[in-house]
Amino acid sequence: MLREYSEDGQLLSEVPYQYGVLHGLGRWWHPNGQLATEKEARFGTVLSRREWNAAGELTGELKLDENDPLYHDVMKQMERERRG
Repeated sequence: MLREYSEDGQLLSEVPYQYGVLHGLGRWWHPNGQLATEKEARFGTVLSRREWNAAGELTGELKLDENDPLYHDVMKQMERERRG
């Protein structure tokens, strides 16, 4: 988990990495402490992303479609990882 802090110690981002790429739920915050972005990724592929403005209002949302071939590739990788 890579964490970035401001000079005054406030958490600015929390990003999980595995195999050198984004893997898991990453979060980034506005300077006022409000959540700015959340990304859910597996093996570097972003499956979903949500963004908020500094007031906490949701401004954007994206989710990888389950019919997308890339989605199926990620699911296959996850299954291989589970099996070891």
